[in-house]
Amino acid sequence: MSIISAFAGEGKMSVDKIVISIQGFWVFKEKPFFREQLREMDQKFPKEWFTGDCKSSRTNTDSITIMKKKIWITMLFALTSGFANEVEAGIAVSNAEPSKPNIILIMADDLGYGDLGCYGSKFNSTPHIDRMAEQGVRLMDFHAASWCAPSRCGLMTGFQANRRGLNLAKRITVAEMLRNDDYSTALIGKWHLGMTKGLHPLDQGFDYWFGTKGSNDWDGPNPIIYDAFKNAPESAWKTPLYKDRERLGICPQSQFTKRYTQETVRLIKRHKDKPFFIYLAHNMPHVPVFASDAFKGKSRNGVYGDVLMELDWSIGKIIDALKETGIDKKTLVIFMSDNGPWTMFQEFGGVANPLKGEKGTGWEGGGRVPCIFYWPDKISPSVNEDLIVNTDLYATLASFAGVKV
Repeated sequence: MSIISAFAGEGKMSVDKIVISIQGFWVFKEKPFFREQLREMDQKFPKEWFTGDCKSSRTNTDSITIMKKKIWITMLFALTSGFANEVEAGIAVSNAEPSKPNIILIMADDLGYGDLGCYGSKFNSTPHIDRMAEQGVRLMDFHAASWCAPSRCGLMTGFQANRRGLNLAKRITVAEMLRNDDYSTALIGKWHLGMTKGLHPLDQGFDYWFGTKGSNDWDGPNPIIYDAFKNAPESAWKTPLYKDRERLGICPQSQFTKRYTQETVRLIKRHKDKPFFIYLAHNMPHVPVFASDAFKGKSRNGVYGDVLMELDWSIGKIIDALKETGIDKKTLVIFMSDNGPWTMFQEFGGVANPLKGEKGTGWEGGGRVPCIFYWPDKISPSVNEDLIVNTDLYATLASFAGVKV
């Protein structure tokens, strides 16, 4: 019998005081569309939210103090199933024959805490994700940095970007860790952690990459103004796709989700006989939002709802592929968002209900996001209220794979 901690080492949990801040805001605030919205944002949030004096609704301190949690992973062997209820907090995993699981980590871009049915949305249709939550573990107090790149850096390295920087060349990424343990590794989708020498996905532990360098708004109208996200046609956005080190050409915004899903399903079928790690980082629902023809106009919540409906379809196709290949019970699937929604884009952005704030702010709505663990017959269905940070996933995945960190 074995109880595995997601963090290496024993003893009391360590305490690490971090500030979930609006990293990058002072760089991006000079873009025209930000200048247009500063006044509106000042009305929505007190000026203190970018001075460092704001107070989290969860604490009485000037910053958000987060305990580096040990996410307890309870491995229950044949004669020890009774231990599950004795764990104070964590994710109970039943496994009669311990082996390296396949891991699929799915990240949505700018998805809000209140955007999914399983997190209270009455407007968006997400039945496949809701089913994952019902049959898996739904984390209710999961946090990340409130901006894209810092959040992704924390996920990849286990370090807080505002303390350690974004230089992955100095870190062992989760992909490197798993590849060194005989996993096949692939990144499908958005990277956003650098493309200079040594920072390319293929230099950071991934055997294969199919996706975009960064956000889907990087190659749009010039200048990119606020109205462009609402009114510019799809043809105005020229975001290229890459395959490994080759530039494939422009991908229509409405095709990102479909193409990423097809590529992920292909990899599942190809690598079904060997442990694999797939990091599927969707570009949607980051603005500009576009859905494919199959989902356009199908939701009750405009184009944003259409996009979420297509993301949910993607989850369903991936789960179906796992079942068809007979490896669904050998595969851990994690679904999450990189940060909170960009509510200033109104109907083109998500919601953080019932939380205050949005992407780029120090309020909970900026960094508290959905996260679901799904592993049929291995993870006991539950709702987890523990305070957990996305940096904790690095060591958590190491524990699942049996890797010491």
